[in-house]
Amino acid sequence: TPLPPSPGLDALTRGSLLHKVLERFWTDLPDQAALRALSEADRSARVNACIEESLTDLLKLNPLLMTPTERALEAVCLTRSMERWLKIELERQPFAVKALEQPVELEFAGLRLTGKIDRIDEVNGDELILDYKTGRTASADWFPDPRIKELQLPAYVAPRHPAPAGLAFARLRADDMGFDGLAEGPLGVPDMKVLGSIKGGSKFKGYEDWEQLRADWHLALENLAEGVLEGRAEVDPRDQYACGRCDLEALCRINDQPRYLETDDE
Repeated sequence: TPLPPSPGLDALTRGSLLHKVLERFWTDLPDQAALRALSEADRSARVNACIEESLTDLLKLNPLLMTPTERALEAVCLTRSMERWLKIELERQPFAVKALEQPVELEFAGLRLTGKIDRIDEVNGDELILDYKTGRTASADWFPDPRIKELQLPAYVAPRHPAPAGLAFARLRADDMGFDGLAEGPLGVPDMKVLGSIKGGSKFKGYEDWEQLRADWHLALENLAEGVLEGRAEVDPRDQYACGRCDLEALCRINDQPRYLETDDE
C-alpha cells in the first residue's frame, strides 16, 4: 500500500542527503585521529558547513522542495544525527578512511554490474566495507541462501581482492544508530559479529571460515545472475513479505495461483 503524502522530505531523499553530509564530512579528514584532533567547536562548524552545502546542492535541483522553515528544521535534524553518529565513531578503535563513494565494477556468471561503496575503512591494515543505511536493515539478510535476501554488500565482498576483513551496515536511523556487521576477526567496531565466536540463534553461527563464506556468497550470486540472464521470472516469491513491496500483482496474478493449482492438467 503506497504511503500517504506527508510534509517534508521523503525517506529516500532524506537518506541521500545524510549520505552527502557524511561524504563531505570525511573528505580531507583522513582518519579517526584527525576527528579526535578537532575541538568540539571545530567539529560542530564542520558539521554545519557540510549540512548547509548539501542542502544548497539539493535545493539547486528542486528550489521548491522545501520552504526556508523546512530547510532549517532539516538542518536541525541532520545536526542531531551527525552528532550522535560521530560519538559512535569516536568509540571505535583507531581507523583510517581509505575511500569514499568508490565506484566498483562486478561480474557474476557473465552479468556485468556497477555499484558504489559508501566507505572503506582501514583497520590494522585490513579493509572494512561500510554501507550507510537510514532504513531498517539486518546482517542476517546476508546469509547465502540460494535466493540471498540482501546481496549488495556480499556482492562487494565476495569477489574483492585482497579480501576485505569485514562488512557492516552503518545504521543511521534516528531511533537506532550503530553498526551491524560480520568480520573475519576483531576489528574494534561495536556490535560486529566475528566468525567463530557467534552465539545465539544467528544463521552464521555454524560458519568458522571467512573464505568459505565468501565462496558461498559468490556461488549464490552466480546462480542468481544466471537466472537473470536466462530470463527466469517464475511467480515464486521468496517469502510472504515480498509481495507487500511489489506493485506487479496484476501482472503476475499471484492471488489467482491457488485457483490454477486446483485445476487438472487438461
